[in-house]
Amino acid sequence: RPDATTLWLDETTVETSGASSRPGEVRYTGRQVQELLGDGVDPNDIGVIVTAPSAYAHRLASEFSARSVPYAVARDYDLDGTSVGAALLTALELLDETEITDALRSLLDNSLVEPVLPSWEHVDSEQAHDAITDAKELSDVEEPYRAAIDELLAEAKTVADDGSIEAYRRFVERLGIEDTVEDRTTTGSQRVVYRSAERVLDAVERTGDGANLERARHALGAVSVTDEPTIRDGRVEVLGAAELGMRTFDHVFVLGLTASHFPSSANRLALVNAVTDAHPDFAEADQARRAEYRIASLVAAAETVTLSRPKQQLDGTEYIDAGILAE
Repeated sequence: RPDATTLWLDETTVETSGASSRPGEVRYTGRQVQELLGDGVDPNDIGVIVTAPSAYAHRLASEFSARSVPYAVARDYDLDGTSVGAALLTALELLDETEITDALRSLLDNSLVEPVLPSWEHVDSEQAHDAITDAKELSDVEEPYRAAIDELLAEAKTVADDGSIEAYRRFVERLGIEDTVEDRTTTGSQRVVYRSAERVLDAVERTGDGANLERARHALGAVSVTDEPTIRDGRVEVLGAAELGMRTFDHVFVLGLTASHFPSSANRLALVNAVTDAHPDFAEADQARRAEYRIASLVAAAETVTLSRPKQQLDGTEYIDAGILAE
């Protein structure tokens, strides 16, 4: 809240919770949030912070749904783990070997790919995929699929010879990916991912040194995307520790305070350093310090805080506490 004021620590009630496992940690948080709402607390005043969104966000979403708790969760995706990312990266793989390969089969098996080329007017990607399932060479493919595949591979060869991001963008357009993503029936999440990928390609172009397609491959494979909820008002927010901004809440729950879940400051490949620095979707250099600072800010401004971490993994191995707990 913009008008939030910092409280003295003796005005903040801090509780630590050590559930036996991560599912238990999530269930405990669900009960506590439900009780707060039952006591008349405004959902806007409750924030649930997770150190590892990929490990917690979906579990909390299921828990809150089961308890009829209104919530909004920002979901983080690795771009290469989405349909859009898979299509874009597989298209780059095809440029390395413009013939019938597993890359071509994977590309045509992607629901977002429906080539917009003359020979494809009466052929769809599913039919073409089936036609090349067992084919090793173009001569093994029956018409009209042979002509369609031949035209697609010729287009890929032209782009590979050109080697520019602009040529690759045209190839993506002719694969029909953009048209499919922008279609009203496609989920908004796919559009979020696609636009993030476009910004990555913009950054690659701005920092290009000639080997643009190889740089694009590394950049797209390294970027993550946050799909922000469209409605926040009247909902309990679930946020990643590294993506908090300067948000504050009266009642705060911080989950996953273990060394393995807490954001780390991994080294980046030198090849993508320039792109990383130019592109806002990449993580900042020191995520651990940023997360520690923002969690500390939340604690200082809240009325009640629950610091939580699971005691052990499913195989019984004990978790190590995150350093911020000792502080």
